[in-house]
Amino acid sequence: MNKRILILTLGSRGDVQPYIALGKELKQAGFEVTLALVVQCVPNRFSTTSAH
Repeated sequence: MNKRILILTLGSRGDVQPYIALGKELKQAGFEVTLALVVQCVPNRFSTTSAH
């Protein structure tokens, strides 16, 4: 069984950071994590990728 989760969020870095931490923990627990957020809210130091 595949364990997948999609996390949707928007806001400033302070709003998004907890969801990044949650995603990391879920990944360690065996989940395939996708984090979706508004590009304008992504701090420059975070890279953005698109899955095909």
